[in-house]
Amino acid sequence: MKSKYISGYQKGKLKIYDMIAFVENTECMVIRPEVGTVLGMEQELLEKIEKHTLTDELTFLMVQRGLASFDKSRDVSMCSEMVRPEFFLIDLTKKCNLACKYCFREFADDYPEMTPEMINKICDSLIEYWKNNPSLKLSIQAWGGEPLICLSLIIQIRKRFEEANLFPQIVMETNATLITEDVAKMLFENHIELGISIDGNEKVHNLQRPFIGGQGSLEKVERGITNLRSAGYQGFGTITVVTKYTIKYLPEIIEYFVGLSLNSIKLNMMRKNSRNLDLAPDLDEFDGYIDELLSCLFELYKKRIPLVEQNIAQRMLNLMHRPNNNICNAYGCHGGYRMLSIDSIGKVYPCELSDYNDYCTGNVDDSDYICMVNNAVKNNHEYFKEKNLKECAGCPWWYFCRGGCKAAVKYNTGTPQGLDKTECAFNKALYPKLVSVLLRDPEFAQYLTNGEI
Repeated sequence: MKSKYISGYQKGKLKIYDMIAFVENTECMVIRPEVGTVLGMEQELLEKIEKHTLTDELTFLMVQRGLASFDKSRDVSMCSEMVRPEFFLIDLTKKCNLACKYCFREFADDYPEMTPEMINKICDSLIEYWKNNPSLKLSIQAWGGEPLICLSLIIQIRKRFEEANLFPQIVMETNATLITEDVAKMLFENHIELGISIDGNEKVHNLQRPFIGGQGSLEKVERGITNLRSAGYQGFGTITVVTKYTIKYLPEIIEYFVGLSLNSIKLNMMRKNSRNLDLAPDLDEFDGYIDELLSCLFELYKKRIPLVEQNIAQRMLNLMHRPNNNICNAYGCHGGYRMLSIDSIGKVYPCELSDYNDYCTGNVDDSDYICMVNNAVKNNHEYFKEKNLKECAGCPWWYFCRGGCKAAVKYNTGTPQGLDKTECAFNKALYPKLVSVLLRDPEFAQYLTNGEI
């Protein structure tokens, strides 16, 4: 697939904007990086754009898709970033029964644990917020440590909202080792949605995710999955951390997940951090990794075996549905705008990974901590400043990435304003391949998104 830059121009009252074209045989896709608008077309139409010989029909399509405009005041703008959170993470505990090799969370022994009284206070504040904003789709995630250490608090969240006749989505990421038959039944009866952390087969998972005592944890994870299915769970997502060690076992990992009858997985590339620099894959490994991942998924597609990898699916949706609302990789960081994290003493942060004292934007004891977040945005707090990085200039994928994860950059450099090199390298390797799939094989693209495009 070839790509080329097309400079904008004026044609009478019509303004044609700068765009980048990707060409695969006779099919093309053009993207306006500034605002993330995309249009697919045949190559002969691209030639008309380049030769300034637009037809009325092509002009209409370009205006409709934000690649051109007659009136600048009515031009497509970037998706708005209002402080209107719908996703709340409640940090229940710092305790965990595993000793994952790549974990970077701070687990201070003297940090207070979440109490039932604080859970009620948090829930009551969210109930009031939701009643004042009934059009929102509220989602709450139990977070840790290992959230199941605080199972009673998770159930308490559900009951507190039920008392107010409200029914938010409640989700939890868990290592699944504590899911007995009784726990599985309790989670199912209380409509708790799950994401299970599992890194692959025995030789991969047990190396990276051992118990604190050093023994492997996979057997108990598999038991937990069996108990969930027996309790009534038909499906759940999984989260996998890809490291320098496991990246070479990708086909085996995928085969193992298929054997578990999983249908939704998320393979997250480990980012470099000061604790485990040697575990993060090298950036130049991403291109080959993505080729291998797409090849594995294509083989499953041919066999009609359903398996969605969420990092691929969300980026494909970015290309096809500009307002895609993924919190972390749709159009930059949504921390503070669409999500908030609340810790065990009621402190409020933009996201669960930005729990630094200087990024605390309020407390649930405050009468309107949402308003305090809004004030932090208006006052150009360091976390909410837009990144203006020279490395991003001219990048076709800037609109979706915008410099990557602020928390990851803050963790490594002390400021959120730098470039997330992992996200940058991943997007530059993946997006062109997804464009190629869209142009060559739309049915495979449908498979990759579980039919959402």
